[in-house]
Amino acid sequence: MKKLNIRVFCTFICLFMLFLGALSYVVRIGTRTFISLTGKTNSFTAWLFKDQPTLNNEPENNRTIKPPAFVDWISMYPFSDESLNKAGEISVAVKNSGSECAVILNKNQTQIQNTETTVPNSGKVITMPDFKIPGKFELDRWYNRFFRKELFSQAMQKIEDKCRWNLMPPSGKSNIVTSAVKLSNDHLCVLSSRRDMTALAESIKSFAAFLKTENIPFAYVMAPSVIAPDEKFVSGRWDFSNQNADELLERLESAGVNTIDLRKFLAEDGISYGDAFFITDHHWKPDTGVWATGKIADWLNKNAGLNCDTELYKKENYDRKVYPKWFLGSYGRKATLARTKLDDVDILFPKKPVQFHYVNPSVPCERTGGFDVIYHYENIESKEFYAQNSVAAYLNNKYAAFIDNLDESTNGKVLVIGDSFLILVAPFLAQSVKRVEYLSLDYFDGSLEAYIKQNGPYDACLVLFYTGDLTDRIDFTSHQDMFDFR
Repeated sequence: MKKLNIRVFCTFICLFMLFLGALSYVVRIGTRTFISLTGKTNSFTAWLFKDQPTLNNEPENNRTIKPPAFVDWISMYPFSDESLNKAGEISVAVKNSGSECAVILNKNQTQIQNTETTVPNSGKVITMPDFKIPGKFELDRWYNRFFRKELFSQAMQKIEDKCRWNLMPPSGKSNIVTSAVKLSNDHLCVLSSRRDMTALAESIKSFAAFLKTENIPFAYVMAPSVIAPDEKFVSGRWDFSNQNADELLERLESAGVNTIDLRKFLAEDGISYGDAFFITDHHWKPDTGVWATGKIADWLNKNAGLNCDTELYKKENYDRKVYPKWFLGSYGRKATLARTKLDDVDILFPKKPVQFHYVNPSVPCERTGGFDVIYHYENIESKEFYAQNSVAAYLNNKYAAFIDNLDESTNGKVLVIGDSFLILVAPFLAQSVKRVEYLSLDYFDGSLEAYIKQNGPYDACLVLFYTGDLTDRIDFTSHQDMFDFR
C-alpha cells in the first residue's frame, strides 16, 4: 500500500510540475502578446523577460526593426510591350546557344527545374522552392525571440563540432544558405555549384544594348565573395562561384560589355580576403566597400567623364565608431556561436564634411544633413545577434533609394543596380557624385527601363553583384528577379 502511495505521490508531483511548466508557457505567451499589442511594460514584464532586453522595458532598447514599406513601383514604372517582349528574345538566345538554363516566361511554366544537378567533385545539389508567407518577417522575429531556437541550434552545432563534421552541401538556387562551413582562415562560407552563365549573360547584354540607345556608359561590376579564387581546398573543388564569375565576365567581354573585376584589384593591391570580409557574413567590411568605391570612381572618371575625387577613398580619410563583438552574420547564424565568434562592425564617418539629402521610400524616410543621415541605427543598437543585420545600419539594407550631394562643386548622376553589396558603395560614392540612385531588383518590381527613361539622363549606370549571386535561371514572371533588367 505504501509503495502504491509513493507512486501516486510521485505521479502527482510530476503532473504538477508539468502543469506549472505549461502555465508559465501560457503566461509568457500571453504577456508577450500584451506587450506587442499595447506597447506597455512594467516591473513584472521586465522580470519575466529579463533574458530578452528588447522586452524588459529598458528605454534604450525600445527601437524595433520594421520590414520594408510597400511601394507600388510597377504602377509608377509600368512595363511597355517592347520591354516585356525582351524576355522572349533572351529565351530564344539561350535556346539557340544550346544552353539548358531555366528561363521562366509564364506562370504556368514549371517554377522549379532541374531540382537535382550533378556537379563535378561535389555530388548532388538539392534546390528548394521559395515560400512567401504574409507577415513572415515579424513571424520569424517572434518565433526566434520566444522559442530561443538559437539555443537548440548552438547545442546541435556543438555536437557537430565534437564529431569533427564539416559538411559541405553546395547551396541551392539563388544561393539559399543551407549550411555554413569554415575556410582555412576561419571565415564561414556557403558553397555554390557550377552553373551555366548563358542566361545571365544574355540578360546583361540586352540591358547594355538598351543603355547604349540611351547614351549611358555601362559597366558590370563583379564583387568578390569570401572565397578567394586561389583558395585551394574549396575553390574549384567544392565551390564554383569564382568559376561562374570567370565564365560570365568572359561572355560579357567577348560581347563588348565593359566589366570591372574587383577580385583582380584585390590581388593587385595585396588585400587578403580574410581582412576584406566579415568572418560570419558574406558581405565585405565597410573599409573594403570604401576601397571598392575608389576603383569604381576611377572607372567613372575614365569612362563617363566624371571628376570624382579618388583621394576620398583612402582608409585614413575616415573616422570610425567601432561596435566590438557585435555582429553575427547570416553564415554565423547558421553555424551559431558554438562554432564561430562575433564580428566587430565599424560605422564610418568621412573626415571631409558632406551635406546629403537622402530619401529611402522603403522605410520610409527623408533626411538632410551630414554623412550620418544614411545610417539606420535601429539595425545595430539592439545587439540581437540572431535577429538583426547590423550591416543594414548602412542605408537600411539594399531596396531602392537615392542620395543627393548638396555640394555645388560636385557633378554627375549615377544609377547603381545590384545586391546588398551596394549599401557599402552607394553612400561613399555619393561623396564625389552629385546624385547616386540605387535599386535592388528583387525589391523594385517596376520596369527598370521605364525608371531610367523617366528619371534620366544618367552619366553612368553600374550593375554590381557578388560572385555568390550568380545563378542559371531567370524568372521573368515575378518582376522581382535580380537579373531581370527590362
